[in-house]
Amino acid sequence: MSFITYVLSTILLSWVGGLVYLGFRQTNPGAKARRGMIWLILVISLLAPLTPPFFQTHSPEALHTASAAGTVIAPIPVGTESINDFCHCAQPHAGDVLLYQASRVYDWLLANRTAIAWLQAGVTLFVLLRLLLGLGRLLRVTRRHRRERIEVDGHTLWLVRGVPRLTAGSLRLGSKYIFWHDSLDALDPAARQAILWHEHAHIRQFNTAEKLFFGLLQSIWLLNPVYYWFARDLELLSEYMADEFAARRYGNRKQYAQLLLTVKSERRFAPVHFFKGSRLKSRIQTVLAPQKQSRLHYLPAFVIGLVFLFPGELYTRDLIREQIRDIEVYRFLSEQNHETGKTEFCRKCTYEAVEQSCY
Repeated sequence: MSFITYVLSTILLSWVGGLVYLGFRQTNPGAKARRGMIWLILVISLLAPLTPPFFQTHSPEALHTASAAGTVIAPIPVGTESINDFCHCAQPHAGDVLLYQASRVYDWLLANRTAIAWLQAGVTLFVLLRLLLGLGRLLRVTRRHRRERIEVDGHTLWLVRGVPRLTAGSLRLGSKYIFWHDSLDALDPAARQAILWHEHAHIRQFNTAEKLFFGLLQSIWLLNPVYYWFARDLELLSEYMADEFAARRYGNRKQYAQLLLTVKSERRFAPVHFFKGSRLKSRIQTVLAPQKQSRLHYLPAFVIGLVFLFPGELYTRDLIREQIRDIEVYRFLSEQNHETGKTEFCRKCTYEAVEQSCY
């Protein structure tokens, strides 16, 4: 299986998973269950194409129902029990033939398959390089700026001050870091502790590893809209969970919501958050009026996800198999047509030749 085939397979599976996730959200699950469902979809989408059943090679008998784009397939003659019992080369007037017809789409794909592969490789390397540069910048920041040890809920962390354009943030990379702007020292002790709880919740959720994984995933899903939807949803869910953790510890949801609004809106706090793009209005509404969540826990959620994802995975597998097979059959017929000028080919011999070329 080529790299491009793998990428397209994972993208198609992610679309199926996206539809499942849309339906799953209608059950009003909690933030943890929603995060678990997204990760289940990601794991299946990325690993299923690597399993042998996904691209199991078909024998010529199993291929007798296939039809390549740009070809016309006549039915097997009456009385023929198996495709191996008949060969058009031996009986040229029988009806079991493939008629070659040119296809502009397949011709373009075949003519540019090398360029497409190089383009995908270039995009992948560019995104990976960008991720590595960003990671190096974060490491440099944590070492360059002032640090002091603090304790939050019995855990020791590094407090990093003086990072430009950053009010508060968290990082778990080797050690555990909380970024802290000096302007936050103007808050009362309870508010400062609430911010520390919030950032520590991000560390507990392993959000840094999540961000790094999605940075790697972007290298192959750069043009996949489902990727950006899942990334944005996971970011918001992580904020909901961190806000819930801090609000419970803070003891007053209204005051915590006011704290969020203050830190995010007042200029003196330089409102640039480590996790960018957070939807403040939605977060405040969730803090003030947490939705009643269904009793759908991890195991039932995963079972429901698998029940709906499995048929979609099978459909996607068959679709991709058929498209790969069609392209290979068309490539063989096109080459033979250019060499011999023939437009009529034995189906059995064609499939046997295509199968042999796949090994």
